[in-house]
Amino acid sequence: MIVMFGCCLSESTPPEPPSTLLWATVLAAQHFDAVGNYVKALEYIDEALHHTPTDVQIYMTKAKIFKVQQECGHEFIFFLKKTGGKCTIV
Repeated sequence: MIVMFGCCLSESTPPEPPSTLLWATVLAAQHFDAVGNYVKALEYIDEALHHTPTDVQIYMTKAKIFKVQQECGHEFIFFLKKTGGKCTIV
């Protein structure tokens, strides 16, 4: 028996599919976007895009983060300075 995060998992418990990590990462990006930490939100959404670069919903989430950043210009400018002006939106 494996105990993880206070939860008991038996050896017969099937492993989580890889998409679980993907959507947890997207959820984390949306959370950081909602609380105004746009740099962290973009880090998480880029991680999700690295995991699955073909999912359109992830690109839509990234576009929404950029849209909010443009409305809050100073955070967006900080991000551009941090990345050297490289945006990976396709």
